[in-house]
Amino acid sequence: VEGLAMEEALSIAAVEQAVGAPVDEVRCLGGASASALMTGVLVDVLQRPVLVCDEAEATAMGAAILAAGAVGLDGF
Repeated sequence: VEGLAMEEALSIAAVEQAVGAPVDEVRCLGGASASALMTGVLVDVLQRPVLVCDEAEATAMGAAILAAGAVGLDGF
């Protein structure tokens, strides 16, 4: 768990350097977001708020929205 959090810290540092602006908060979704341990370690390592998405299947929803757009469906 700590290793994943440290990798996330490296990714965030790279994004901050690339865009020249701080990442003030992190949004967590998917399976790991259901783990209080994982989100707690992320908060400790990243030293910023970690917000958990309300939608349990956010990754599947995102894939469905992209697929709908690809075939020309509107309203997503």
